[in-house]
Amino acid sequence: MNDNSLLIISAKLIQRVTTIDQIFNRSELDSNSRLSGDTIIDLKTNSTIVLKRISDTLRYHDQRVDTLFQIGNNNILRKQNNNFFLSTKYDDESWIVQKINISDDQLLICNISLEMDMENLKMITKLTQDTIPPFKYKATQKQFMNFINSGGFKETERFVKQVQTKKPNTRR
Repeated sequence: MNDNSLLIISAKLIQRVTTIDQIFNRSELDSNSRLSGDTIIDLKTNSTIVLKRISDTLRYHDQRVDTLFQIGNNNILRKQNNNFFLSTKYDDESWIVQKINISDDQLLICNISLEMDMENLKMITKLTQDTIPPFKYKATQKQFMNFINSGGFKETERFVKQVQTKKPNTRR
């Protein structure tokens, strides 16, 4: 399966466009699926997938758009030092925070990792950890900066800038 994501950033919106191309043989369908013309029907859920059928070869192509962030009252973008932070309101007292790092040709979207960041966050905030997710911590500005400076936000997704090629001028 070939899965490619493209990040689109506008003035108030960040979206991920994922393109999926999958080629497989008809014999690879499991017993819970039925092929009817150019459509696979999931016999358990009755959901359908439209595909291109060439003899016994099946080709599935799909493009999905996921809005990751849209600036508004419950979604705030802040810049602090060399970092950008996307804060999404979770409830009246808490926010989900993501860190954005930008370099010459890359953009990193960094999240707090449950496995790698929780102990550090617990130590810096000097609070006992909730035992039931979602885990909530209250950090002062100084504690938050200590968390960042100690390598917090270890779960990272990397996007590489695409070079735009110019279309040849066909007018004469």
